[in-house]
Amino acid sequence: MKKLVSILITMSVLMQIPCVQAKEQPLKIYVSQDSDANGDGSLEHPYSTLNEARDAIRQIKANGTYPAGGISVNVRQGNYFLTESFELTEEDSGEEGAPITWCVYPGEEVKLIGGAEIKLGDCQPVTDSRILSKINYPVEGKIYEINLKEKGIGGYGDLYVTGHASYYTRLYGVTKGDLPTPAIYYNGEYMNLAQYPNKGKYMLVDKRLKDGETVKKWAARADDPSRPAMPEPGIFSVNDEHAANWGDAKDAWVFGYWQYDWSDQTIPVGKIDPEKKTIEPSIACYYTITPGQRFYIYNLIEEMDTPGEWYYDKNSGKLYLYPLDNNPESSMILSFSENPIITLENVKNVTMRDFEITGTRNCGIHAKTCENLKLCYLVVDKLSGEGIIAGGNNVRIEGCSIFETGKKGIDIKGGDQKTLTPCNNVVFNNCIHDFGTLVTTYEGGVRYFHSVGITVKNNLIYNGSHLAINPGGNDNICEYNEVHSVLKEASDMGAIYADLGMTQRGNIFRYNLIHDCVSDTEQDNKVQAIYLDNSSSGSSVYGNIIYNIKGDGVFLNGGRDNTVKQNIFANLESGVKLTASGRNVSWGWYQNWLDGKRTFGLIGDDILPYESELYSKYPHMNGILDDDPPSPKYNIITENVAYMSEKCYDIDPQSNYGTGLTLEDMYEMSEIDEGISTKKDIGFINVAKNNFGLKDDSSVYEEYEDFEKIDTSRMGLVTSQLKGLLSRDAVALAIDKPISYVNWERKLIDEDNVDVVPFIENDLTYVPARFLSEAFGGTVEWTDGKAYVDLGAEKLVFTPNSTEVEYQGAMVDIEVPMIIRNERIFLPLRAVSELYGKKVFWDDCGLVIVSGIDLKDAMNEDRIYDLYNRM
Repeated sequence: MKKLVSILITMSVLMQIPCVQAKEQPLKIYVSQDSDANGDGSLEHPYSTLNEARDAIRQIKANGTYPAGGISVNVRQGNYFLTESFELTEEDSGEEGAPITWCVYPGEEVKLIGGAEIKLGDCQPVTDSRILSKINYPVEGKIYEINLKEKGIGGYGDLYVTGHASYYTRLYGVTKGDLPTPAIYYNGEYMNLAQYPNKGKYMLVDKRLKDGETVKKWAARADDPSRPAMPEPGIFSVNDEHAANWGDAKDAWVFGYWQYDWSDQTIPVGKIDPEKKTIEPSIACYYTITPGQRFYIYNLIEEMDTPGEWYYDKNSGKLYLYPLDNNPESSMILSFSENPIITLENVKNVTMRDFEITGTRNCGIHAKTCENLKLCYLVVDKLSGEGIIAGGNNVRIEGCSIFETGKKGIDIKGGDQKTLTPCNNVVFNNCIHDFGTLVTTYEGGVRYFHSVGITVKNNLIYNGSHLAINPGGNDNICEYNEVHSVLKEASDMGAIYADLGMTQRGNIFRYNLIHDCVSDTEQDNKVQAIYLDNSSSGSSVYGNIIYNIKGDGVFLNGGRDNTVKQNIFANLESGVKLTASGRNVSWGWYQNWLDGKRTFGLIGDDILPYESELYSKYPHMNGILDDDPPSPKYNIITENVAYMSEKCYDIDPQSNYGTGLTLEDMYEMSEIDEGISTKKDIGFINVAKNNFGLKDDSSVYEEYEDFEKIDTSRMGLVTSQLKGLLSRDAVALAIDKPISYVNWERKLIDEDNVDVVPFIENDLTYVPARFLSEAFGGTVEWTDGKAYVDLGAEKLVFTPNSTEVEYQGAMVDIEVPMIIRNERIFLPLRAVSELYGKKVFWDDCGLVIVSGIDLKDAMNEDRIYDLYNRM
């Protein structure tokens, strides 16, 4: 009896659940690579290519018959090889409120592949003794070859100079491009051009035998008439016997950190003397080649000694490879294409989602000057270039998995710095890892340069040799991201690294979790969590939790008007380091300013209107030239906590660099308290598990009454947060969508019919009975016109069009009848909660969660948004 009373009470509560209004449904167009020619885009006769669907939509628009609900292009299962970019332009835009959505057919998987495919069975073992004799290893019978030209497959073209400062080679006309090294993926696993030492290892420069000249970056500008001629390259030696094998390696290249561990560069080899063990690059390096620095040599068949290596002979068109196995069915994707897989330019109101985008030497997606563009829940992987490059307004990149990219994960920009007009672009809830694998410095997980109004939030970024986030511009927000295991090969660098100068202000770095970053370089390998370099000014850094960094938590290198407040640091050299940045005086920057040359972003080309009324919103911006700009004034460093760190603050006037400042001067210029430095657990949530959030009774709140409580549960991927909430005893559905989550496993509601979806009828929400029952471990049987639901301890019998349910042998009036649609039984949501012994969470976007726990307080706006859009 108590159960029946509880049912009736719950029914009255659920009657108050709001309902969304039914939306206009989009016109559905279908694409299948298995389709016959002359398809019409229907489910039965789909188009065979993306281009056909695009052209059909253009015709719909030209006819003036664009549907009010927009258009959904559903691509069926398979691998789609694109020899050219799939291009969308302005004429391929949707309408506001009625977008064009390019997506994968529900429950299927689609790969858009930029490369060509070959099988190991297409290749033959190398028997030519001339080739085998070049390889000074026992590889007979292990190396395979295939003539790509005979197969109609083009080679990769040229190798280009890449790296931190490679642009100078294009200014001088030495190279015409900067695409990274091409790659081959063997059953999805990376293969690299044959190199020595093998991947992940380095040689060291032994001696510099000819200095050569460095390229002066301040003179290497296209419009600078004083730019000198291209400098002569140097010569260096190696102390390695392998050099004796390289005398005929005429196409060899070298990659190295030639002077600094924050600057990489590839250089073509001009000459190798195998007897003297000397290497002479054919062009000058940007920085001086320095003894003791790391490098490797590549693109030489002589060193193809390990499974997973390959070499392409441009003259013969033959590809030589050392396969990872001997299975003739093993597949290889040749990422030789120089095209992005998808390009969008001047496109509005378009969504792309669910595809895997893989296998090109370029970037996965390149979107230029787009508006209301969504790139959602994509897998972008195995690329030599960037994952996604995007620019415009209201561009949203969300829920993507981006990994194994040769350069950056995401490069996004937008807004106008001169008018401070925001772009409202968002990078949200993406998992980005193993990036910068080929160009290893300044190629982070996310970069936003010269932008206004970008938000980067709730991303997980890890496994990178250099920085993770590289911000730039004005009024951008970086929040709730988790960053770890980056800076692996870096020195003097930050996980979040900003080189903003003095005019790029209003940037916020808050509530980020940054941890476990240790460099393994031979140089001074101190690294930072958040590094505001080169007089970066006007930023706010607060509410971050930072631990296990081999360096400082926040490093302010000479900037002003920065606020560093209420951060928690653990196991660092110091929580906050503030320097006077002696480079401003002794390194010539200050003198350049006095001489009227460009510096600090205050004088020079592309100057921002920092003296304007618009920029007056930034403190101490107007009149800054009369306020000793090199001095680190007006910083606020207060209410920070350092646990098991060497010190909370490190304030360095750098008087040894000739700044003329004392420690007392530094404290007078800024507001700096003592902070809290402790070796005791002063109320952290769980020190043993590195959860350095604060308990409600932490003594920090006694010291700082206004210390903001940092919600550690919101840091990192929203997806991971949802998985924790919905990993058991929970089913999530969405109105009019065929996808669901059952205990966080993504499923079709009905494997046989994607039209089986939750729906609204007569202001009532209906959900599929069989699916819901089976999701919770029950069964549904249809007998004699009735639905028998067996939930183990509870038995239910539903009769179509009846408001009465038989529950454990007794009849209960649920006020709303069961109905049938698409030959499936649907129950009113109002009847679900207590009959199934579950709680119901509803959001007015149309998201429904049936769970064993009450999720009302846990489902914040970001979690609702992400889950609904994943459906």
